[in-house]
Amino acid sequence: MTGKASKLKTKPMTYKQSPDDFVRKQIDEAINLRLLKKFPIFFMVDGGSGEGKTTFAVHCANYINQVNGLPPITLEPNNHPQLACGAKEFIAGINKCRELKLPVIIYDEAADFSKKTVLSKMNAMISQTFDIVRQSNIIVFIVLINFNRLDDSIFETRGIRGLFHCWGRQYERQKRGNYWAYSLYQINWVRHWYSMLARPIRQLAYRKTIPNYHGHFFDLEPEMAKALANISQIGKKKLTVQAQIRAEGLYSKADLANALGRTIYHTQSVMFNERIKWAKKINGKTYYTEDTLKFLKLRQERLMKARLAKRKS
Repeated sequence: MTGKASKLKTKPMTYKQSPDDFVRKQIDEAINLRLLKKFPIFFMVDGGSGEGKTTFAVHCANYINQVNGLPPITLEPNNHPQLACGAKEFIAGINKCRELKLPVIIYDEAADFSKKTVLSKMNAMISQTFDIVRQSNIIVFIVLINFNRLDDSIFETRGIRGLFHCWGRQYERQKRGNYWAYSLYQINWVRHWYSMLARPIRQLAYRKTIPNYHGHFFDLEPEMAKALANISQIGKKKLTVQAQIRAEGLYSKADLANALGRTIYHTQSVMFNERIKWAKKINGKTYYTEDTLKFLKLRQERLMKARLAKRKS
């Protein structure tokens, strides 16, 4: 993203005019840079809950598809390769986009938002995909609550091209949202102010740095907006289930196998032989308590000691 910081007036848009001319220009420059120099291209879209971050990113993705002679991104509940809700879908989506030669993917962090370990995993995953994205000519939009969640090392690469901060979405009046656009230089100033301000007023960091541009965007066309809402609802249900599992301290068979350092098949065999019963069933999947894990660990330690004693004798 280039250009001096300025306060330009923008004109109202219709559904099909989102994103506006400024955003289209930034995307066109990114596409040319990607083709000429094979740079990885990452755009960040952040903002509070309900401010239209994913909607804005979908507008941008649809435009990139259009430039490449493709239809808008698919938003079917079980088929949305260009919209990845969480880290698992992102990795699968990258591979799918490479296979189908799709030019853009959206990584929506919301599906990972509540996990304590997600920050390190998310940053590691983004760093690992830089080379894959560069080789595959895929543009990535990272949608997250706050871009300051990303590691410093990510900003030191040539991959980050700009930030779009979404704010002040209006639901009563044509569902219009607003965005401030920042170049990498301006992003670093936002990060500076974010680190300097006290936690309750850190959101003022965006106002202390003049954006390169500001504009508006509308909601998606009704059919696409409904499809996006359905996908979001599915993601929220998954989050609710995950929160319940963590709150109750439950373990799946895969979790038990990882904790024991064994395969799932081996763990299942042991549990069958020991006649261990599941503690709770959620959405057809069985879960076990921490007592089960302690029992299996104790059993494993006893077997190891018995084997060592047998070898010595």
